[in-house]
Amino acid sequence: MPGRKDFIVLQTIAECLLQRSSCEGEAKVGVYFDFSLPRKLEAAMDMSLVIFMLGVMLLCTFDLSRTLDKIVLHPLQRMLGMVRTMTSSILAEVSSIHDVEEEEADSEDENFDFQVSEIKLLEIVLQRLAKLSSIFMQQNVVNDREMAEMSLEGRGVIVDMMQLGNNSNEGRSRPSVPSVGSSPASILKAEEAVAWRMQTEKGMVDSWGLDVLRLEVEEIDNIILYMLFDSMLGQRTGRNFAGVATFQHFLDVTNQRYTSQPYHCWVHATDVLHTIYRILSLTQSDKWITEVEQYALMVSAICHDVGHFGRTNPFLVETKHDLALRYNDKSPLENMHCATLFEICSQPCADVFKGLGRDNYSKARKVCISAILHTDNAHHFEMVKDISKIYELAKAFCDVQAGEHVLTTVYTEEVMQKNQLVWLQLFLHLADVSNPLKPFHICEPWAHRVLDEFFDQGDEEKRLGIPVGMLNDRDKICRPASQHGFINFLVAPLVFATVRIFQPLLPLADQMSLNLASWKDLWVEETSPPPEEVAKKVADINRVKDEVKVLEERAAAEMRIMRCEGPGGNRRGSRRVSVAIPSGGGV
Repeated sequence: MPGRKDFIVLQTIAECLLQRSSCEGEAKVGVYFDFSLPRKLEAAMDMSLVIFMLGVMLLCTFDLSRTLDKIVLHPLQRMLGMVRTMTSSILAEVSSIHDVEEEEADSEDENFDFQVSEIKLLEIVLQRLAKLSSIFMQQNVVNDREMAEMSLEGRGVIVDMMQLGNNSNEGRSRPSVPSVGSSPASILKAEEAVAWRMQTEKGMVDSWGLDVLRLEVEEIDNIILYMLFDSMLGQRTGRNFAGVATFQHFLDVTNQRYTSQPYHCWVHATDVLHTIYRILSLTQSDKWITEVEQYALMVSAICHDVGHFGRTNPFLVETKHDLALRYNDKSPLENMHCATLFEICSQPCADVFKGLGRDNYSKARKVCISAILHTDNAHHFEMVKDISKIYELAKAFCDVQAGEHVLTTVYTEEVMQKNQLVWLQLFLHLADVSNPLKPFHICEPWAHRVLDEFFDQGDEEKRLGIPVGMLNDRDKICRPASQHGFINFLVAPLVFATVRIFQPLLPLADQMSLNLASWKDLWVEETSPPPEEVAKKVADINRVKDEVKVLEERAAAEMRIMRCEGPGGNRRGSRRVSVAIPSGGGV
């Protein structure tokens, strides 16, 4: 550092204590102090400190950058990459590019469409997570305020039928991966009809218009044999796994084990079986489950209420019934139905599973137990939540499939095969509560039958002096109003959640909205309610109709997009990509 004058300090004195020549007159002694070296050292230390602080700041910045990359940026990049990858999968599934010359141009368009803001993609991901969180955190069908404003019939559906006070849920088993087992050789020739005496037209059996209440017992057996042996589904299932004589004996024994209740009777079992038959056919179940599982689900439908004696699970628990004690208050009726099914099959002459090998028998037993146990309405709301979560995770696949008639590979693998057991549970439960989804001339008598059964239990509850269920008091319940609550609070959420994944079942939702309006008309005719009460029910009906319209428009939109694609699936402007991204791919 160059020398500076301000480094030299002159120190003078005001008075000399010793007389010296240098102190004469005004001249005084002066001492010069040189601080050049200390000042240079101080400056050097200051510069070193500044350099050190800059180095520390640079090091901290580098470390913070690496930390943010590892914790935030890299996971976010992987997440966005997954969104793009899943969108590409949908694109590849719905269309194939055969023209080599157009492939490069399509690829350029595709790349252009994928240049979506990462913030926009992140917004889509967060929207999916927000919906999933909302579904997961939802604790009840309605809140306390809505419950207080409900009619007696509405509260009865929530409390009595859905049994929300009894939330015991067994854990779900992990879905099995479909495998083609070695089934025994066909017992019958393919062209040999079993139900040759059936008088009902096959077209009626293969529709939603079959009214089993109007059929004779012999005709009911013929229709069951047709579904299990002669139909396309039966050719793959019952015909390969059971002999006709054995199956007929099984039907006879099961029929005898059903009681003569108004609702839970042999005819109800047949109606549920027919609904299962239709659902399995419409959802192309042969593409995502094995024949053994299809067969097991149909057998489960036949026996899902066997031995039912017209009393609900809460009644059995309240009265300390033997079944409630035996099964520790957990779905006592459904456990009894399962046990009865396999008790019947323990008879060699009625064992409809004896054609299965050891592995296939275990698979069939697992399906029967799981599906029948989940017909307990105590599991209803949890089931709605589960399938809603599945839909939110696979929304893009389901929405694209809504416009297709053939199952796409990605939909089959990512939605159907990953949740096989859930769908089997869903199908049987949906079939069990499907009367409001049939034409009104079929729906109405079934509703009166189930109410007659409830009222009979209510009469016994009065005799025993125990609390009377809200839907069981014949002196207080309006039949049409009870059906409005049943459809609005129990059936509609299940149906809409189901149709979002299984678009071919949309006609059931449409018929449900028509039936809801018909019950409202009967309610108005019987009770002449005040206008404000009518307005509430009309609002419910309109809400259901709007949801049906949304599901119809979803399928129509997907079909319009496909029609915009060139012949052979060649895309024009990569329209599929621009639609698939905002629809929210599974994350």
